[in-house]
Amino acid sequence: MVASVALAAAVVLCLSTSTTLAYQVSMQRLLTSPILSSANSPYDYNFNAAYLPLVGGNVSGIPIDCLAVRVQNIVGVQVPSKIAIFCESGDRQTFSRDPYVVIDPSQSPAQADGCEDPRVVLLPDGKTLIMLYSAVNLVPNAARSKLSLASCNTAIDPQCRSWELHGAIFPNIFWSKSGAILIRPEGAPHFLFWGDTNISIATTTNFYNFTDTATFVVSTRSDFFDSALVEAGPPPLQLSDGNHIFLYNSARVSSIPNPKPGWDLEYNVGYVIVNASLKDSTLPVVVERSSSPIFSPVLGWELCDTANMVPGQTPLVVFVEGAKPLPGVPNSFLVYYQGCDTSLGVALLHVDV
Repeated sequence: MVASVALAAAVVLCLSTSTTLAYQVSMQRLLTSPILSSANSPYDYNFNAAYLPLVGGNVSGIPIDCLAVRVQNIVGVQVPSKIAIFCESGDRQTFSRDPYVVIDPSQSPAQADGCEDPRVVLLPDGKTLIMLYSAVNLVPNAARSKLSLASCNTAIDPQCRSWELHGAIFPNIFWSKSGAILIRPEGAPHFLFWGDTNISIATTTNFYNFTDTATFVVSTRSDFFDSALVEAGPPPLQLSDGNHIFLYNSARVSSIPNPKPGWDLEYNVGYVIVNASLKDSTLPVVVERSSSPIFSPVLGWELCDTANMVPGQTPLVVFVEGAKPLPGVPNSFLVYYQGCDTSLGVALLHVDV
């Protein structure tokens, strides 16, 4: 995979944060319990899920959603994380207990120590799914993460059991992760939102080769809820006015007591509204950014703090990677989120345009 990268002189896109926002954005839980956890999965931890378009079919006329989920067994002997596909049972609340692994550490030395955090987009050909994920391997004194790409042709493999691995998007960067693609009109370069701490922009014309622009589209803000870290959410979602809402994950320092030694962060969800419709524009234009979180850890299985004592890998975390439009309901989306790096929940995102 070929990439042109120049991160040393990164530029931050200008953005004026206003307390008066043109878009009204809400995100509400549809259930108070996890939809996927160790209670209905063969894995100890089931989190960071991507929605899979075209996969799943229907049962008695009811569409069935399928998710690509980061899974891991840690209780007893710890094993590296994998990416497995789970499909709904048909009631919108439970998933099949028979998932199948599609991205595995054994497939490449570059991911020998973990396959993490998938995000999936359907290409304009209407049949090819692109998955971006983090390939992790341990090197002396450090872990290396490389944002990597896999593809599946749903016309040949409708259940997406076999994915072709294409390797690292930025092979010369030691640490890269968290990629979400925004597909633009034909003839315009497509955008890749990627990275953590700050979110950068890369461009592509073919979805397999990417050029980094050395520009941050979303950066941390010292006086806001996203002061410690920002990281990509799902692929940006198009709104009825032609703009896109891009959900992002964020962290800030928290004093809430929790049982994890040394852990002092809380993760919340924010958003930016992006204008990416101009064909001659080489960069997306951020027209609005949330001044406060639209989603925060509230329930016991999202907090996993000292007061609740619900077990979880990482306390005080909600994190999003998967979303889909609700058919027939403009500007409304089903969002799959995780709590405490442990279990999955579902929420409704709505935008008043």
